[in-house]
Amino acid sequence: MRKILVILFLMIALPCFGAEHYINDHGQTYSGDGSTWGDAASPGAAGAWKNLPLNMVRGDTYYIGDGVYDQKDQWKLNAYRMNTSLDGDKKIYIYKATVADHGTGPGAETGWNNAYGDGQAFLESSESYAGAIRVLYFYYGNIVFDGKVGSGSDSSTYGFVLRPAPATCGSLYLEYLLTLVGDAINVQVSHTAFLTCGVDYYPTTTTPANYTQVGIYGVTTTAYGFKNIEVSNNYFLGMINPIQVRNWDASSIHDNYFAGNIPCALTTDCAHGNTMTTGGMRDFHIIRGSKAP
Repeated sequence: MRKILVILFLMIALPCFGAEHYINDHGQTYSGDGSTWGDAASPGAAGAWKNLPLNMVRGDTYYIGDGVYDQKDQWKLNAYRMNTSLDGDKKIYIYKATVADHGTGPGAETGWNNAYGDGQAFLESSESYAGAIRVLYFYYGNIVFDGKVGSGSDSSTYGFVLRPAPATCGSLYLEYLLTLVGDAINVQVSHTAFLTCGVDYYPTTTTPANYTQVGIYGVTTTAYGFKNIEVSNNYFLGMINPIQVRNWDASSIHDNYFAGNIPCALTTDCAHGNTMTTGGMRDFHIIRGSKAP
């Protein structure tokens, strides 16, 4: 009886980890089922996905290898929408694969090559929607998005990079790289370089005052609707407004690096050129250890 009770206690106390999935595009012909790092022999066969899956599973972990991942065909706004409904406290984990950490599941070593984990994963969109580029949407929360490596002033050291596809620069008037939606809770964003087209790419069809570049947009009208959000160890370059947040609770933004913010003198609206704009915050820790040269 005592042994049975001990076993039941361990079953309740130990966390339940979901499956691992592997995403890697190095020019292979087919997109597999995400079960290994190998090349799939046919569509949906054992092997790596070539891009983010349209639906992610709560509790599962997704490793992304080096490469460029275009999100233009993933959703109608030419962006990736992570909108899996909440399932208790189960999180979705998205990690940049590295040589040291590219998974521990059954398929983690099958087809693995260290060249998949020694660089960066670029998540971008090559097609605008109504003149705007958007890359990622996080709905509801319980999401960990971690590039694993990178810090300081060198954007090339960060595991993840969010950006418009370079070919789109000069034709945009809005750039939103990561958008939080649906009163998100428990979101962690780390070791990611947020790169926009920058001040040199004002489109000829609009004025600087109407050109908006935002790294992380997390605004809700619900009082304290976003809870337990952590933005840490990221890099933000060349933006009018790197972080725009409203109605966050019990959250923190720390140890980030800001460079090349577009100054107020280049716009007719002096709300632009900020490192961050906030409003309606509670129990909020801000910019601890962050640097803005």
